Amino acid sequence: SCANVGDSSALLVPNLARMGEPPVELSRSHRMMENDEEMARVRALPGVEIRQGVNGLGQPFGDLRAWPGGLAVVRGVGDGDCGEVVSCVPSCKTVPLPPMGGSIVLASDGVWDGVSYSAAAALLRRESQKKRKSGPRAATAKQVVDLALNRAGMMDDISAIVLFCPALREFEEMDMDSSKHAKECWEGSVDFADESAHQQTKYGGETLSGH
Repeated sequence: SCANVGDSSALLVPNLARMGEPPVELSRSHRMMENDEEMARVRALPGVEIRQGVNGLGQPFGDLRAWPGGLAVVRGVGDGDCGEVVSCVPSCKTVPLPPMGGSIVLASDGVWDGVSYSAAAALLRRESQKKRKSGPRAATAKQVVDLALNRAGMMDDISAIVLFCPALREFEEMDMDSSKHAKECWEGSVDFADESAHQQTKYGGETLSGH
């Protein structure tokens, strides 16, 4: 299950592309320009104006925003001074994990501005194959971040978390009554990176980059 507010997105990528399973978007963007329901909700509020921002020359630019407040993303945590324009009620979606296993990438909007879902899915499937054939993967989340940096040339709002989910048969073969089960489930399964890479943090058997 995935519950989200904001404009970060989560993508579920089944391991086996040959089975014809496309990536599944788990989240929903709450940018007004990408969400007709949010646009309709905000338009129905009294006293709210929807328009673009204004640059230093007095010219309109950028996404449509709700005023007062100037919000382009109208579901989130915070911005309480914007009243009913902003909602903290999440969008929710539940899907079954693929029997053959898969990967989940959660990334901020700066990643998806430069990386398509199909490109991210290809990268995750390739890294998942490496795990099964030759042991631990490289830092996959960093590869997602690097792909966004190379394609979009941005240095802001670029963070990614990758979770690798075992196949159903791997779960069934695990010793559920021992501490080994937890190690098998989580070691090397979670990876985080963002554009700063200032610190290195050890988690789940991998070295992760982040703030």
